Amino acid sequence: MSLIDKAVEALYGSKKYGELSSLYKLFDETVCDAIALELSDKLNLRNSTRAFDKIYVDLQWIDKIPLASFVTPQKDLNGHKITNKTEIGDLFIQYRHTNAYPRDGNEEIHSYCHRALVVQAKLASVEKPKVPIGYVNRKRVNSTTKELKLLESWPTFDMYETSRSSQALVRGLSVKLEDVPFSFYGGFSNQSKSWFFGKAKNTEVCNKSFSDIIVELANNNAGKDVNHDSAWETITSEITKTCKNRKMPPSIARKIESRHKSKGINEGVLYSFPAPLVYIFHRIWDKFLSMFRGKKMLVVTIDRVSYEGIDMDKYR
Repeated sequence: MSLIDKAVEALYGSKKYGELSSLYKLFDETVCDAIALELSDKLNLRNSTRAFDKIYVDLQWIDKIPLASFVTPQKDLNGHKITNKTEIGDLFIQYRHTNAYPRDGNEEIHSYCHRALVVQAKLASVEKPKVPIGYVNRKRVNSTTKELKLLESWPTFDMYETSRSSQALVRGLSVKLEDVPFSFYGGFSNQSKSWFFGKAKNTEVCNKSFSDIIVELANNNAGKDVNHDSAWETITSEITKTCKNRKMPPSIARKIESRHKSKGINEGVLYSFPAPLVYIFHRIWDKFLSMFRGKKMLVVTIDRVSYEGIDMDKYR
């Protein structure tokens, strides 16, 4: 078993978990560490005196899951008309590979790639379940059939911040379909306390582990390139605009990520503290807010930074 899957398995006890509680258990520091260690091994990172690679992993959540409202009439897998919004997903994972190098006493960066994927999480009654996993009402549209229509076909849609929002964040998004999967279903089995993932295609068997989709994303075998699809870039930006990889050195992070202020948090003040203290503060803040939030989307940010130049030694 991989390091990632071992870390995930260890999170769950003997009790029975629900759809949301099983997903939220993934929000754990041991998962971050396991992802960093496994990818460091699988990606054959460089390690010399003048060039080396480092993996930074952070988990965060957003408490407003974006929703999609189809622009043109759509029908679900049973032929029923879809009239209401549907959530884009429960879990969003992005992987970025960036080159950092010194120039005139400062760090410059160059992006090699930025890929991301989305997962609809469900509770599975069996191991290796079939998509769409959740309950399908054959007589009428329900949340399961709406979600499948979006993640399998990606019809043109308007994106809303919440189900009650009357004003769209963005209109007319058309995500391009491609051979490499970028939308998945994830089913948690209470029998084995394991996750099973599969691409969002009706009747697809979910036989991948959490480790599988993480490693495939890092190896360009899963996920959509954010820079090659404007609609996917917009979705990624809206989901991650308040999420920062707090493990990265601030001087590098500021150049990789656009700086959006989180409500109630002054980023300028936070970045004046040492990085470990900032990270600890955010963790405490996230735990506190979780007690008052409803359903939320888990965002996993994985950054591979390739450092070059002797001045980069301070980042080892």
